[in-house]
Amino acid sequence: MTSTLNVDKIMNVSGDQDSGVDLQTNDQVKLKTANTDRITVTDATTTIANNLHSAGTVIQVLQAFDNTAVVYTTGNSWVDLGALSVSITPKFSSSKILVSCQIGCVEHSANSYLVAFKYLRGSTVIGNNSAQGIGGSTGIRGQGSGDVNAVYGAVLPQFLDSPNTTSATTYKVQYNNYNGQSFYYLRDSGNNENYVATLTVMEIAQ
Repeated sequence: MTSTLNVDKIMNVSGDQDSGVDLQTNDQVKLKTANTDRITVTDATTTIANNLHSAGTVIQVLQAFDNTAVVYTTGNSWVDLGALSVSITPKFSSSKILVSCQIGCVEHSANSYLVAFKYLRGSTVIGNNSAQGIGGSTGIRGQGSGDVNAVYGAVLPQFLDSPNTTSATTYKVQYNNYNGQSFYYLRDSGNNENYVATLTVMEIAQ
């Protein structure tokens, strides 16, 4: 025999209404303490309050994946790099965002060259060093004829950002082809090999 218990709330025997379980009519179940919703469950989602996430917990991960090879000839200016742009909407304003980027292949037509890379949050540069030079996060440099036709990978240092928002936030990578000429992105100069790049953002609870 099946039994059904019909109630709206479950609380302790003292009748303290600040804590307990609310069984709501809109397909929601809420667990609350100190009169604050801690966990909300619907037929489609589960929402957990910020202070229930242990510091360092990964809340969400998003990634931009780029496999389109491009030849850039832009000179000494900062320009968006390929499809390395990703938007994330933090669940909590206190969260930090861990940003990382790996570029499978870059090459250059010149003997002597510098190509630098940096992160941006919206239009704000983050994780760079502007104390000297053009202010990148990392770069590749060739000096002398031995560097012609050499293929390199590039990894930007990871950066832990504090956007302090719950609004959609876009992270991207830019490059500066300082000496001009041809900068080969995700391919070699002869286009014999193609590669991939990723930009990954992770929301980290605090």
